[in-house]
Amino acid sequence: AERCASEGKVDPLAANTAIAAATRAAGVALQRGTRVLGITPDGAGYALRTTAGMVRAGRLVIAAGAGTGALLAPLGVAVPTAAEPLHMNVTEPAAPLIGHLVQHAERMITMKQLATGQLVIGGGWPARAGKGGRPPEVLRTSLAGNLGLAVHIVPEVARARLLRSWAGINTTTDGRSVLGPVPGRPGLYVALPGDAGYTLGPLVARLVADHMLGRRPELDLEAYTADRFRTKAPAF
Repeated sequence: AERCASEGKVDPLAANTAIAAATRAAGVALQRGTRVLGITPDGAGYALRTTAGMVRAGRLVIAAGAGTGALLAPLGVAVPTAAEPLHMNVTEPAAPLIGHLVQHAERMITMKQLATGQLVIGGGWPARAGKGGRPPEVLRTSLAGNLGLAVHIVPEVARARLLRSWAGINTTTDGRSVLGPVPGRPGLYVALPGDAGYTLGPLVARLVADHMLGRRPELDLEAYTADRFRTKAPAF
């Protein structure tokens, strides 16, 4: 067993809203519902063909999760990304039960309790991939199995009513992050968290942003670039 006193947890709905507000305040233009159809070199930069028209940029960060590999492939860069639909659950507020992240050495389970008292329950249970661009769907078998295991480990969880279940897309490569500049493609960067769900995203973003702004990242990115698929890299 292990315990990390600084283990973090976040409400992704609240976090996404806060991040969007902060980026707008910084002058960033967000184009929701716009899909990138292709990327081509364009002089000293790149041209993006999107569902809202052409966009050109001198420098480009690809942070498209499971779609990263498909966007990089036409540029001659191989990053084998795959979509892994998973689901999560959150309960109504409950009395304090869990003061830290709970995982199981042999079973698929993660549990943590937010400041609101809500229990967030997950652990990598599969969801059904959506068709035709639709979002993934929660599987009844995964829902029952995930919650049943949570109650088995912490019986008091059975007293809390389930508030919401949802499915999302985790991205798998080989369990490691892909980040930093793309060798041979000046001005092109990748920000792809490893197999760690939402939590690793802010760290990956900060590391790539530091590199782009000329600041020294707190971690050497060389081992985690797209080139690493031709070499061995440490896990991250």
